[in-house]
Amino acid sequence: MISSRELQVMGENKEVDNVCTAIERLKRENLEKGIEEGKILLVKTLLLNGLSTEEVKKYAAVTDQEIQRAKELS
Repeated sequence: MISSRELQVMGENKEVDNVCTAIERLKRENLEKGIEEGKILLVKTLLLNGLSTEEVKKYAAVTDQEIQRAKELS
């Protein structure tokens, strides 16, 4: 039979797991957001320096949609 203290500890461990999971998810989301922002900045810079859309796609490994998004955010 499980004591009330053991149940409390199990609940606390579950809360810690949930917090850790949330922190890891936020870290991953922020990393992905940072990578996306970096891509947009790179695309903007390449375009401002006179590279064609095709050159930007080739050198930055981005899609037409990503280039269009960067242009819209300029």
